[in-house]
Amino acid sequence: MAEVAAWALVALVAGVYSATLAGARPAVAMVIVGACALAAVMLAAYAALRATQRVVRAEGFELVDRRGQVRATLTVEESGAGLALFDGERNLRAVLNTVADGTPGLVLYDPLGKARANIVALPDAGFLALFDREGRLLFSAPQIAGTGEP
Repeated sequence: MAEVAAWALVALVAGVYSATLAGARPAVAMVIVGACALAAVMLAAYAALRATQRVVRAEGFELVDRRGQVRATLTVEESGAGLALFDGERNLRAVLNTVADGTPGLVLYDPLGKARANIVALPDAGFLALFDREGRLLFSAPQIAGTGEP
């Protein structure tokens, strides 16, 4: 943007200089300077419209649908980062996150908001757990200690 401002200033100075050299009457000089100033403003506006940010920085984002309902959130906290996905009824359906030590996890929810699948990438092995609609463990690999479940 500084480059655009510099070019705008150059255009304005060029207009004043050319009006002075032309020995124009004050009214004509004002028209020349005004036209150069207008050109400079238009150049700056055009450059601003064409400029794109390559990086957007924030601590969180919300994506909304046409009705304004939140359908996804992306957040960062001291304990890690997370992506949450919601259905059209505002029910949480999936969470992908990392915790403070960097361990990633994925939880999938049914329409009633109950966790049905949990996947975690532990340092030594992966972990998978599947649950029924009552929240009872159906399957885990490796086995969850103390449950007696496979």
